[in-house]
Amino acid sequence: KTAWQIDPFGHASSTPAVLAHLGFDSVVLNRVPVDDKRRMRREKRLLFRWGSSHNSSILAATYDRYAVDGEKIHRAVLIALEEEPSRTFVLGDVAFLTKFVTNSAPAEHVAARVEKLVAEGRLEVTGGGFVSPDEGLSPLEGLVAAYNEGRRALSDALPNAPYPKTAWQIDPFGHASSTPAVLAHLGFDSVVLNRVPVDDKRRMRREKRLLFRWGSSHNSSILAATYDRYAVDGEKIHRAVLIALEEEPSRTFVLGDVAFLTKFVTNSAPAEHVAARVEKLVAEGRLEVTGGGFVSPDEGLSPLEGLVAAYNEGRRALSDALPNAPYPKTAWQID
Repeated sequence: KTAWQIDPFGHASSTPAVLAHLGFDSVVLNRVPVDDKRRMRREKRLLFRWGSSHNSSILAATYDRYAVDGEKIHRAVLIALEEEPSRTFVLGDVAFLTKFVTNSAPAEHVAARVEKLVAEGRLEVTGGGFVSPDEGLSPLEGLVAAYNEGRRALSDALPNAPYPKTAWQIDPFGHASSTPAVLAHLGFDSVVLNRVPVDDKRRMRREKRLLFRWGSSHNSSILAATYDRYAVDGEKIHRAVLIALEEEPSRTFVLGDVAFLTKFVTNSAPAEHVAARVEKLVAEGRLEVTGGGFVSPDEGLSPLEGLVAAYNEGRRALSDALPNAPYPKTAWQID
């Protein structure tokens, strides 16, 4: 339950979310910057809670409702940075930042305080879109509109802050071949990626190519950095679920969508008989596949044909991998 990270050269802001997702409840660190460690020792804070946050704009509530939580995060960050000059922070995209700045009381001088931290290099705004735009199904004009709206909102709220040069695309479900050309055209020189197909990411990790030049057919390219490990591999999850269900007949499990399930089934060794084992669990009602799309399609900016294509591809993949399993009757659109 305890991760042991005493020798990596620094610690990433994404690490606590990754470790918590993997089931850890604690971690031992070491290579903290010298000044930070001295301060932590002086303040008796060598033992602490380490967190990271991820806010969606309209996942299960309205933008205004989420902005209430966003304000708390941004206010806490602002105070923490002002309290300790050695601290730094990176924000992705501008929806909640600009809302916090414009909704603050004039007497707080929030815009000037934020701009001062940006100028000092202690607060960095990445992304620059109002939110991180989806690349898979969104039309090109929708992707550009997200960045244009972010640029407008940032310029209105923080007129003296520079527009970001690094795009922050760690959560869209896949990356489009047109993205580097679009980002280069919008003035970005780099981008952080994440949701690369599992097999591709393994190969990139093996070949030490997580940092690379990402080009397009339009002769445009930008520097791309890929998250090494952002979430558990789909194969590990599905194998663990299969074993757990077979070990205990009282257990049940619900899967959403089919991209990783079908990949797991088709990539497994024939001797494992994974397809037959999964179909048996489905027939017994102990494993339920919902959604049916290859992934959960975006409904906000996707054209109708893109949404239908996601479900058609899911139906085809499920039929090929598990020919005896019924197609789902329940759609799964929680994300």
